[in-house]
Amino acid sequence: MIKNLKVFLICVLTLSASACKTTQTVAFRGGGTTIPPVYPPPPAIKEFEVPPSQIYPPRTPMPASEVPPWQPPSNMPTLPTQPTQPTLPNQPPVLQPPGTVPVPTTPIPTTPIPTSPNTDCELSGTLAPGDYDYRRYIKYHRTNFTAFTGTTGNSAFYKEVMENAPIVGGRADRHLQTDLVTNAHETLHFYAHGYGVGVTNNIGHHFIYDRNGQGVRVARFQTTKSQVANIIPDEIRQLSSAWSSTQSKLNISNAAFPVYLINSWHKAAGHLLEEWVCYEGDFRVLLELTKNGYSGKIEQSLNLAQMLYFGTAAMSLVKQNENAYFQRTASPSDPTDYHQLKAAYAMLMEKSVCWLGKAEAHASRIPGLPLQRYIINHLRTSNESAKFRQFLTETYGSVWTRRVLNF
Repeated sequence: MIKNLKVFLICVLTLSASACKTTQTVAFRGGGTTIPPVYPPPPAIKEFEVPPSQIYPPRTPMPASEVPPWQPPSNMPTLPTQPTQPTLPNQPPVLQPPGTVPVPTTPIPTTPIPTSPNTDCELSGTLAPGDYDYRRYIKYHRTNFTAFTGTTGNSAFYKEVMENAPIVGGRADRHLQTDLVTNAHETLHFYAHGYGVGVTNNIGHHFIYDRNGQGVRVARFQTTKSQVANIIPDEIRQLSSAWSSTQSKLNISNAAFPVYLINSWHKAAGHLLEEWVCYEGDFRVLLELTKNGYSGKIEQSLNLAQMLYFGTAAMSLVKQNENAYFQRTASPSDPTDYHQLKAAYAMLMEKSVCWLGKAEAHASRIPGLPLQRYIINHLRTSNESAKFRQFLTETYGSVWTRRVLNF
């Protein structure tokens, strides 16, 4: 999918008729066969001067009596409802503090988050009273195991994804044609098809891979992507809609809105969960490769925060319009009952925020992190995202929202 999107970008930026003609006929996974519309470029990323340690809280659970009440940052600006549309920059956007503070000549320093004992982003021990524990509701489905001896870049999770790929035609269904990050992403799509029971427009179940050869099946729901697109705030829509060039390299991260909400051949919003787990998985591989000093290509197309945001919007609609389905939990005695969307969302949210927080310690090698951080902080603090914070607080409780998103 990423490779074909880059072909489209070359078409747009070079205005090459032959390149465009070729791209028109190429289908990419989850993106449809027609070219997404070209939206205006996003505004320069604004930093709230909130340290990553406040955006990404430590994973160690705190007793309820010790959880401090959340306070918004004192310098939090009021985000415009109609963001400006500057011309597409030739260089990476300058991180600009709010107010009248002069634009710095050097990048704003990044403070790594405190070290967490939960190195694998897993919950451990007993949570504080009033916290939401998805482990109580998750019903796992086992995957297949086939030994993998190919290149891994010393990424344990990459090897795990390849070892647990579904079996199709007597062989493990793996994507091995591109870089390791993209291979993991596309192979996790095969998980959705092989273990999710149904492919066409997400009929059947969605499959959310977790770890150690096990994942979660989630029964399909009725909410559509067009409904989700209608409630995405203006600024997130812009930040996720413009093609841009950074560091002399084509970057597709800003195209998530048209690709996954407007132009996707999947109409069911449940597909956002599948894309989300693919981006969560490939981000974990990216992080492991970066930490290991891998010298090969590391794909830097980051869409984890975008999918987290879209998934949150989708879940708020499911609760609003399909509340009986959303609140239903799977029956342990019924092997065909996979009603556990509420728990699966909490699991994905917690792990996504955890991985993004851990990546801050390697920010100098992951240039796309400022936009990821900005989108997470938008969800945490902006007026436009207040409806989603209300949904999260009402659904999972204030103890959970403080532990996971620090609001």
